[in-house]
Amino acid sequence: MSTVVTSIVNSITSNGNTKGHLTPEQAREKNCHLVKPSGHLCSCVADACMQWRWRPLVCSQLWKEAVIKHAKATGDKSPNKHVSAAYVAKNMAEFGLEAEPYEGWCGLSGEPKA
Repeated sequence: MSTVVTSIVNSITSNGNTKGHLTPEQAREKNCHLVKPSGHLCSCVADACMQWRWRPLVCSQLWKEAVIKHAKATGDKSPNKHVSAAYVAKNMAEFGLEAEPYEGWCGLSGEPKA
């Protein structure tokens, strides 16, 4: 792994989030280790950067809890609760889920792993 990528991984995972996913606001508090105009580090621009990658909503704990809640309420016994997952996807506001992703990562280092 290159020094640049190692620095990015270390800065991303040092925020206390074990998965390394950040909100754009958290990312903006980090330095971008790729952009160095005049030899100075710049702040990450998060979702304004072409390297930014959004975490899929279905990976969030809130999504999982909503699917489980719906499955219990309706008796969904389908494999992987796919009937409940489809219902939650179509009715996200009912479960307090935002339609837009809210976390992401620097795409230079690849998706963070748990």
